[in-house]
Amino acid sequence: AAEPVYTPVAGPAPVPVPAKKGRLRVPIIIMCLLAVIGIGAFFMFRAYTDPAQPWFTVQNGTLIFDETARDYEGTLNVPSTIAGKPVKKIGTSCFGYSTTVTEITVTEGVEKVGALAFAYTTGLKAVNLPDSVTSIGILAFAGSQDLEAVRLGPSIEYLDATAFMGCPKLQHIFFHGTAQQWEAMYEGDLPEGVTVYLADGNQYEAYDPN
Repeated sequence: AAEPVYTPVAGPAPVPVPAKKGRLRVPIIIMCLLAVIGIGAFFMFRAYTDPAQPWFTVQNGTLIFDETARDYEGTLNVPSTIAGKPVKKIGTSCFGYSTTVTEITVTEGVEKVGALAFAYTTGLKAVNLPDSVTSIGILAFAGSQDLEAVRLGPSIEYLDATAFMGCPKLQHIFFHGTAQQWEAMYEGDLPEGVTVYLADGNQYEAYDPN
Protein backbone atom coordinates (compact mmCIF):
# COMPACT_ATOMS: atom_id res chain seq x y z
CA ALA A 1 0.00 0.00 0.00
CA ALA A 2 1.20 3.46 -0.79
CA GLU A 3 2.53 5.43 2.14
CA PRO A 4 0.37 8.40 3.08
CA VAL A 5 1.63 11.80 2.02
CA TYR A 6 1.57 14.47 4.65
CA THR A 7 1.14 17.98 3.46
CA PRO A 8 2.28 20.65 5.92
CA VAL A 9 -0.39 23.00 6.95
CA ALA A 10 0.30 26.47 5.73
CA GLY A 11 0.51 29.02 8.50
CA PRO A 12 1.15 32.69 8.75
CA ALA A 13 4.60 33.82 7.70
CA PRO A 14 6.88 34.64 10.67
CA VAL A 15 6.98 38.30 11.40
CA PRO A 16 10.56 39.65 11.80
CA VAL A 17 11.18 41.10 15.22
CA PRO A 18 12.68 44.57 14.95
CA ALA A 19 15.95 45.09 16.78
CA LYS A 20 15.50 46.79 20.09
CA LYS A 21 16.57 50.36 20.02
CA GLY A 22 19.60 51.07 22.15
CA ARG A 23 21.00 47.52 22.03
CA LEU A 24 24.28 48.86 20.59
CA ARG A 25 24.53 51.72 23.01
CA VAL A 26 26.17 49.70 25.81
CA PRO A 27 29.12 48.38 23.73
CA ILE A 28 29.67 51.84 22.25
CA ILE A 29 29.65 53.44 25.70
CA ILE A 30 32.10 50.82 26.99
CA MET A 31 34.42 51.40 24.03
CA CYS A 32 34.33 55.15 24.60
CA LEU A 33 35.12 54.73 28.28
CA LEU A 34 38.05 52.44 27.52
CA ALA A 35 39.38 54.94 25.01
CA VAL A 36 39.15 57.78 27.52
CA ILE A 37 40.88 55.68 30.20
CA GLY A 38 43.62 54.70 27.77
CA ILE A 39 44.26 58.27 26.71
CA GLY A 40 44.30 59.40 30.34
CA ALA A 41 46.75 56.67 31.30
CA PHE A 42 48.98 57.60 28.36
CA PHE A 43 49.30 61.19 29.48
CA MET A 44 49.55 60.24 33.17
CA PHE A 45 52.45 57.84 32.70
CA ARG A 46 54.07 59.52 29.74
CA ALA A 47 57.75 60.33 30.23
CA TYR A 48 58.94 63.86 29.49
CA THR A 49 62.54 64.73 28.65
CA ASP A 50 64.10 68.16 28.31
CA PRO A 51 66.08 68.31 25.04
CA ALA A 52 68.52 70.72 26.70
CA GLN A 53 69.18 68.18 29.47
CA PRO A 54 68.46 64.76 27.93
CA TRP A 55 69.87 62.99 30.98
CA PHE A 56 66.78 64.07 32.96
CA THR A 57 63.34 62.53 32.46
CA VAL A 58 60.23 62.94 34.59
CA GLN A 59 57.38 60.44 34.64
CA ASN A 60 54.33 61.04 36.79
CA GLY A 61 56.39 63.41 38.94
CA THR A 62 59.29 61.00 39.45
CA LEU A 63 62.80 61.87 38.29
CA ILE A 64 64.78 59.43 36.16
CA PHE A 65 68.49 60.03 35.49
CA ASP A 66 70.42 58.61 32.53
CA GLU A 67 74.11 59.02 33.27
CA THR A 68 75.09 57.78 29.81
CA ALA A 69 73.40 60.82 28.23
CA ARG A 70 75.82 63.23 29.95
CA ASP A 71 79.05 64.13 28.20
CA TYR A 72 80.72 65.77 31.20
CA GLU A 73 81.54 65.05 34.83
CA GLY A 74 81.17 67.12 38.00
CA THR A 75 78.33 68.92 39.72
CA LEU A 76 74.69 68.38 38.83
CA ASN A 77 71.67 70.60 39.51
CA VAL A 78 68.26 68.92 39.54
CA PRO A 79 65.58 71.35 38.24
CA SER A 80 62.12 71.71 39.76
CA THR A 81 60.49 71.12 36.36
CA ILE A 82 61.42 69.14 33.28
CA ALA A 83 59.72 69.95 29.99
CA GLY A 84 57.22 71.94 32.02
CA LYS A 85 56.37 69.00 34.30
CA PRO A 86 57.07 69.22 38.06
CA VAL A 87 59.61 66.98 39.74
CA LYS A 88 58.17 65.68 43.03
CA LYS A 89 60.31 62.64 43.76
CA ILE A 90 63.87 61.43 43.23
CA GLY A 91 63.18 57.96 41.88
CA THR A 92 64.41 54.62 43.19
CA SER A 93 68.14 54.23 42.38
CA CYS A 94 67.91 57.47 40.41
CA PHE A 95 71.58 58.42 40.93
CA GLY A 96 72.58 55.05 42.31
CA TYR A 97 75.89 53.60 41.15
CA SER A 98 76.91 56.90 39.54
CA THR A 99 80.62 57.31 38.82
CA THR A 100 80.72 60.76 37.17
CA VAL A 101 78.77 63.06 39.50
CA THR A 102 80.69 64.78 42.31
CA GLU A 103 77.96 66.97 43.82
CA ILE A 104 74.16 67.04 43.49
CA THR A 105 71.91 69.97 44.36
CA VAL A 106 68.16 69.38 44.24
CA THR A 107 65.93 72.39 43.61
CA GLU A 108 63.05 73.35 45.91
CA GLY A 109 59.82 71.51 45.12
CA VAL A 110 60.96 67.90 45.39
CA GLU A 111 59.13 66.20 48.27
CA LYS A 112 60.40 62.62 48.41
CA VAL A 113 63.69 60.77 48.00
CA GLY A 114 63.22 57.17 46.94
CA ALA A 115 65.04 54.05 48.05
CA LEU A 116 68.69 53.82 46.95
CA ALA A 117 68.38 57.24 45.30
CA PHE A 118 72.05 58.16 45.89
CA ALA A 119 73.36 54.73 46.86
CA TYR A 120 76.57 52.94 45.93
CA THR A 121 78.12 55.87 44.11
CA THR A 122 81.82 56.57 43.65
CA GLY A 123 83.05 60.14 43.38
CA LEU A 124 79.89 61.70 44.81
CA LYS A 125 81.02 63.89 47.72
CA ALA A 126 78.03 66.09 48.56
CA VAL A 127 74.23 66.06 48.24
CA ASN A 128 72.13 69.16 48.92
CA LEU A 129 68.42 68.52 49.47
CA PRO A 130 65.85 71.34 49.63
CA ASP A 131 63.56 72.31 52.49
CA SER A 132 60.60 70.84 50.60
CA VAL A 133 61.75 67.23 51.11
CA THR A 134 59.58 65.41 53.68
CA SER A 135 60.78 61.79 53.44
CA ILE A 136 63.95 59.87 52.59
CA GLY A 137 63.68 56.19 51.78
CA ILE A 138 65.55 53.02 52.62
CA LEU A 139 69.31 52.93 51.85
CA ALA A 140 69.04 56.34 50.19
CA PHE A 141 72.79 57.13 50.50
CA ALA A 142 74.03 53.67 51.47
CA GLY A 143 77.36 52.42 50.20
CA SER A 144 78.47 55.73 48.68
CA GLN A 145 82.19 55.41 49.22
CA ASP A 146 83.19 59.06 48.78
CA LEU A 147 80.18 60.85 50.28
CA GLU A 148 81.36 63.47 52.80
CA ALA A 149 78.46 65.87 53.38
CA VAL A 150 74.67 65.97 53.15
CA ARG A 151 72.37 68.94 53.55
CA LEU A 152 68.84 68.21 54.88
CA GLY A 153 65.89 70.59 55.29
CA PRO A 154 63.68 70.99 58.37
CA SER A 155 60.54 69.53 56.77
CA ILE A 156 61.72 65.92 56.87
CA GLU A 157 59.29 63.71 58.77
CA TYR A 158 60.80 60.36 57.87
CA LEU A 159 64.48 59.47 57.45
CA ASP A 160 65.01 55.74 57.11
CA ALA A 161 67.39 54.22 59.65
CA THR A 162 69.45 52.63 56.85
CA ALA A 163 69.85 55.83 54.84
CA PHE A 164 73.56 56.35 55.65
CA MET A 165 74.63 52.74 56.04
CA GLY A 166 78.12 52.02 54.67
CA CYS A 167 79.29 55.59 54.05
CA PRO A 168 82.88 55.48 55.40
CA LYS A 169 83.82 59.09 54.55
CA LEU A 170 80.63 60.78 55.72
CA GLN A 171 81.53 63.53 58.21
CA HIS A 172 78.98 66.33 58.02
CA ILE A 173 75.19 66.39 58.02
CA PHE A 174 73.79 69.90 57.90
CA PHE A 175 70.27 69.62 59.29
CA HIS A 176 68.24 72.83 59.22
CA GLY A 177 66.12 71.80 62.16
CA THR A 178 66.37 71.13 65.89
CA ALA A 179 67.92 68.31 67.88
CA GLN A 180 64.44 67.23 68.92
CA GLN A 181 63.39 66.98 65.29
CA TRP A 182 66.44 64.92 64.46
CA GLU A 183 65.87 62.48 67.30
CA ALA A 184 62.20 62.14 66.39
CA MET A 185 62.77 61.34 62.72
CA TYR A 186 65.99 59.27 62.76
CA GLU A 187 66.58 56.14 64.83
CA GLY A 188 69.56 54.66 63.02
CA ASP A 189 73.29 54.74 63.72
CA LEU A 190 75.62 57.01 61.81
CA PRO A 191 79.15 56.16 60.71
CA GLU A 192 81.79 56.96 63.33
CA GLY A 193 82.86 60.60 63.43
CA VAL A 194 79.73 62.07 61.84
CA THR A 195 78.50 65.37 63.25
CA VAL A 196 75.02 66.77 62.73
CA TYR A 197 75.08 70.57 62.48
CA LEU A 198 71.80 72.13 63.61
CA ALA A 199 70.06 75.28 62.41
CA ASP A 200 70.81 77.17 65.63
CA GLY A 201 74.54 76.68 65.23
CA ASN A 202 74.85 73.85 67.73
CA GLN A 203 76.23 70.45 66.93
CA TYR A 204 74.53 67.18 67.67
CA GLU A 205 76.81 64.21 68.17
CA ALA A 206 74.53 61.52 66.84
CA TYR A 207 77.08 58.73 67.13
CA ASP A 208 78.93 57.63 70.23
CA PRO A 209 81.79 55.23 69.36
CA ASN A 210 82.03 54.19 73.03
